Amino acid sequence: QTLKGCFCLTAMIESLETYGIMEGAQMMIDEYGEMCGTFAQQYVTAQTLVIGSAAMVSVINVILSTAIKAMAAFEHHKSLSAQTKAISSQIAITMFVNTALIIMIVHAALEFE
Repeated sequence: QTLKGCFCLTAMIESLETYGIMEGAQMMIDEYGEMCGTFAQQYVTAQTLVIGSAAMVSVINVILSTAIKAMAAFEHHKSLSAQTKAISSQIAITMFVNTALIIMIVHAALEFE
């Protein structure tokens, strides 16, 4: 949104393409320290949070699905169809809420200079 931000973003993308994630970010800090060092740190943190949140959503969804299926036996449904319907609706709701909440929290926490 600013000239400085535009320059730092362009330099960061070039640095990442040339040197990779870790070396590219470190080079940005070394080469453009005062001007783009904070931007480089925030950029790497933001990308880590986005990738980490995607992995966390997947792991939590698997855990929730397994737990819901295991607990369904204790609900004493009248038929197998009723149990399957309950499991399906509970999994759909919990996965939607889990996915939406984690993504919203991660994106709400990202602030750039």
